[in-house]
Amino acid sequence: MSRPWVYQFETGTDEARKPKPKNGANKMQYTNKQAAEPMHFFAASAFEWRTSDNLEQLIGQMKQEGEGFSLWRVPLAESASYDINEFRPEVEGTVYLGRWN
Repeated sequence: MSRPWVYQFETGTDEARKPKPKNGANKMQYTNKQAAEPMHFFAASAFEWRTSDNLEQLIGQMKQEGEGFSLWRVPLAESASYDINEFRPEVEGTVYLGRWN
């Protein structure tokens, strides 16, 4: 079974040692449909929060708002309920991915 998020490692220069997608794609797309376990992404600005299982779509929606936002990977299905405290998901195993301005 092919998994698009599996990387192959090459040897040689430092540039060649960076992980590259096996399928040769120049962009990695990672959605819940490809994940082995349920998960989704959570984004929050000072004014709103959104969730999606499509990372690129979520980032695009948040950038359209014109405000900076933070992004997390939540290890639950998007339909799951959980607490949100100060615009952050309160779920064990949540990974903070960064802030976009």
